[in-house]
Amino acid sequence: MNPAACTLPRWPHLTALLSQRGWRVHHLAKMLDARPSQVFAYLHGQAEMPRHLRRRLERLLGLTPGSLD
Repeated sequence: MNPAACTLPRWPHLTALLSQRGWRVHHLAKMLDARPSQVFAYLHGQAEMPRHLRRRLERLLGLTPGSLD
């Protein structure tokens, strides 16, 4: 694991979108049906987000399919 990945968000534009909507990790975890620790790891590059969760997140945020690949 890259040490820098622990501190830098994997998708900076995504974290900005989430904060604009007031969504926190636990809110996003509920919407994605995942554990908060998993979602935190996905957002901070500590784990790879599965494709089906990326697609669900894209739909929730109104993003273009494939934009989180």
